[in-house]
Amino acid sequence: MTLSQALWRPAPFFVIVSLLVGCTLLYIFHRALGGGGLPVRPDRVFSLIGSMHVLALAPPLSAILFAATSASAITAWLGGMSLTRQTAALRGLGIAEARYLWLPAWLALALAYVLLASVFTAGMVAGGVAYLRLRAPEAGDALALVTADLLDPPAERAVFRTRAAVLIAIYAVGIASDAVAKGAQEKTSAESVTAAMVRSVMACTLWVVAIELVSLVVVYGAR
Repeated sequence: MTLSQALWRPAPFFVIVSLLVGCTLLYIFHRALGGGGLPVRPDRVFSLIGSMHVLALAPPLSAILFAATSASAITAWLGGMSLTRQTAALRGLGIAEARYLWLPAWLALALAYVLLASVFTAGMVAGGVAYLRLRAPEAGDALALVTADLLDPPAERAVFRTRAAVLIAIYAVGIASDAVAKGAQEKTSAESVTAAMVRSVMACTLWVVAIELVSLVVVYGAR
């Protein structure tokens, strides 16, 4: 149930959005730098960009989308279990909710986010490669350009790949914990279930943005 709602159901949406984001970002960079007021060759434009747009945007965008789709669905599901007294029935049977519901939901959510963040990253890469091959073939090897900092970053950029990996791990734990915590609270009405969903999405969005800003300060402050 949890994997179905948190992983398989939103997966096509993540694929479509990531493809569009990856393609659109390179279009903007291409027009602003290569086709705008700065006469920069396309190969130089995209070699400078590398994978930095993917490393910078894949973690926060995938986290916010995941909180709004997958995590909110699990919050609603757990809240519905409480609202319909199914959790009370479990307690009456001597079954611990934490072991039977909350821990499996938390593990499934964390795993689902890591997988969907990987899908989002791959989608951004695919969108960028498609744009380069269609609109800027003179740039050279499109796949090598877009994956440069993901697969073999230069020493000065390696920290950004590490930052992205750490952020994905933090978001996986944080979003899963927030969704399960809010969904596990006792619910007395459908409105309380909806309120828990909204609070979870808003809270996750706020602390994702805060962590992004703090992590940039830490990375650039240490350089």
